[in-house]
Amino acid sequence: PILGICYGAQIVAKEFSGQVSAAKVSEYGKTEAWLVIDTRPDAKIYFGFKDKISKEELSKYEERSLLEKDIMANIMNEVEARVGDIYLIRAGLIHAIGAGCTIVEVQEPTDFTIQPENWCGDYQISEQEKYIGLTKDIALDCFDYNMYGKNAVKSAQITPITVIDEKGYKKEALISYDDTPCFAQNRHIIDNGNFVMDCAPSVWLVLDGEANISGRDYSRNIKKGEYFFLPFSAESKYTVSGKATLIECLPSKQD
Repeated sequence: PILGICYGAQIVAKEFSGQVSAAKVSEYGKTEAWLVIDTRPDAKIYFGFKDKISKEELSKYEERSLLEKDIMANIMNEVEARVGDIYLIRAGLIHAIGAGCTIVEVQEPTDFTIQPENWCGDYQISEQEKYIGLTKDIALDCFDYNMYGKNAVKSAQITPITVIDEKGYKKEALISYDDTPCFAQNRHIIDNGNFVMDCAPSVWLVLDGEANISGRDYSRNIKKGEYFFLPFSAESKYTVSGKATLIECLPSKQD
């Protein structure tokens, strides 16, 4: 079963008969990153078409989904969700998160989600929700029909890069600005060590363990499951120490 399938798409300018259509919503898309942090048995994620498919064929599958609720999952690559896996879902790549996945998801800050299906669980999706006010014909142009098969899966897989590895502290770049200008994501692992939070604004999540934030007459203990926002004014002014794993999420490069 699939819970809350969302199919990412890039909204771009489309030109028909010399006139720019209503699809010229923005020059931006909906790139996102997934870091799998927990799963139930047999949890799956989906991205990229399983086989070569045309826009017309996708339209027919959308129509069939009215009576065949799970049919959209059948046309995508199914991948086992494993703790620690990292994927970069670029705008235009069809994708979905299956049941039983806990994922840290960082997204390009846009409201563009094209959903060419009729159901989300037992909830029937309206035409407005499916195509965000665009016509179906225009909306389905947003998908990258060249991303299919093993190449689609391979293109989304990301390998962490070690940035710092010293006694008591390790920093890994999970998603860098070389991967996408839309955002960045780092993993900080401290084992009775410490580090300074030197990039802001940023959002932080404690994945495991316990630590302490200190600086400027301030001290706060943090533990697994907690998260916090570091404002620009706090950049390089606070130190994290203890034994924990933290995820740092940074805004777009242009910001």
